[in-house]
Amino acid sequence: MSVLGIAGSSYAQAFNEEARKGLLEKETTIASLKLLKAPAPVLRRAGVPVIQTHANMKMTLDGADEVTLTSRTMIYMLTKDNTEAFAKKDKETRLNEVYNRAIRFQELASWHELALERQRKGESLSGPQQAGLEAALKGEDERHRIFGPSVKLVKGMEIYLYSDKEGIAYAVLVKYTDKAAQNKTKEGKTK
Repeated sequence: MSVLGIAGSSYAQAFNEEARKGLLEKETTIASLKLLKAPAPVLRRAGVPVIQTHANMKMTLDGADEVTLTSRTMIYMLTKDNTEAFAKKDKETRLNEVYNRAIRFQELASWHELALERQRKGESLSGPQQAGLEAALKGEDERHRIFGPSVKLVKGMEIYLYSDKEGIAYAVLVKYTDKAAQNKTKEGKTK
């Protein structure tokens, strides 16, 4: 069983497959970003990991579509080589790759939140919990290898957006452009 308590059962796998089928891919440009002050309700579906613990910001896209970015949204800037390789893959392959990596990213976020909660209480993670956190951190290294570094989003970036039908973003992958690389250099490596 995973940290989220859903791995291993065929019931959970069916819901995860349904969630994967509901994942939408869109190539677009960021029109604006707005920080949200009030937390949004938690999005829960039976057999699917919690996607939205709280809303961080709304992102408006060209065409006036809006999506919600959360603490569990995977945000990376594709390198020049990764952008070209990613674009050559068929849509189904990209969707599967992003979905699987986003679920692992959400597990890392869960472990991180648990570690922070324990730290606030003056406690530490138990042996199995510490092992789970370390395994999740290794997955982060793999995501950096596949997608590229974390990046701060800014208006005008060209992106691949992966979101569900409710407008919750699973992943934002910034396409490599000279402009995006300059923003990365100016703003530093932040998320």
